[in-house]
Amino acid sequence: KSSLIAKLAAFYHTRERTKTLVVSFDNHRLAAAEQMRVFCKVLGVPFAAINDPSDLPATLETHKDAELVLIDSAGASVRAGTGIEVLKRLKSEHTTSLPLEFHLCLSVTEKEAQLEQAVKAFAPIGLASLAFTKLDDCWSFGEIYNVSRRWGVPLSFFSTGQEIPDDLERATRERVVERIFGLK
Repeated sequence: KSSLIAKLAAFYHTRERTKTLVVSFDNHRLAAAEQMRVFCKVLGVPFAAINDPSDLPATLETHKDAELVLIDSAGASVRAGTGIEVLKRLKSEHTTSLPLEFHLCLSVTEKEAQLEQAVKAFAPIGLASLAFTKLDDCWSFGEIYNVSRRWGVPLSFFSTGQEIPDDLERATRERVVERIFGLK
C-alpha cells in the first residue's frame, strides 16, 4: 500500500507534472512516516505527517498549492473495523475545497472471499476505485474483474513490482483482459 502511494506520487509528480503532496496518516506501523518521508525526499515531492484526522485541514492550508494530495493511511483491519472508523472520521472532518476520494488498495494475492469482505467493509465510506498490488506475485487475475464488477467500483492502478515508479500501470479494461488471458 505504501509503495503504491510512492509510485503514484512519482507518477503524478514526474509524468503528469501535478503538484503533489503526500500525507502520512500511518501512525500504527513503526517508522511508516519516516519511510514515506525518505521516498518523498528522493522523489522531490512535499511530505507531511498527521496523527489525527483533525490535523488534515491545517496541513492542507500549509500546502495550498497542492493539486493532488495522496494520504497514506494505516492498514485497516476489516475484522476489527477501527481503521474504517478513523477513515469515516477523516471524511467527516474534511472541510477544504479539495474533493476527498477513497481508493481501496487490495493485494491480488488474497483469496477472492477476502477481497470481497474488504470491499464490503470499506464500501460505506464511498470507494472511488480499486487499486491492486502484487500483480508480480500472482498467476491468476480473474479476481480483479470479479470484485470490480460485482461491486461496481472501477479499477484505477496496478502495482506490478517493487520498482518505484516504474512498476505502476493504469488499470484499463484492455490490461485486465490481457492479464486474465496472459496476453502480456
